[in-house]
Amino acid sequence: MEALAGVHEALSEAIGLEATTAERSVLEAVDFVRALRGAKTMFVPEELMVARPVPAGDPVAATSTINVDAFASGQSRKILRDKNRPGMLVRRHLEVC
Repeated sequence: MEALAGVHEALSEAIGLEATTAERSVLEAVDFVRALRGAKTMFVPEELMVARPVPAGDPVAATSTINVDAFASGQSRKILRDKNRPGMLVRRHLEVC
């Protein structure tokens, strides 16, 4: 299973994804999950502080958020969110979604 996860990670990094419409929610979700690479916790926040590369200089700190309402179905949203932990998402379900 770990080998498959490594292949999936390498593939997601190698593929250059580009939005064909103004809707970018899925691409933002992919970036969000990439930022969670290596996370082992069961729950992750819907908002993360990440280092973003800039053309000239050191990376800058930025907030990365995920809007599961924009890309997940009603049933998926039910398993992504934990009603006992507002603002948190079930990491494994998010990675699969």
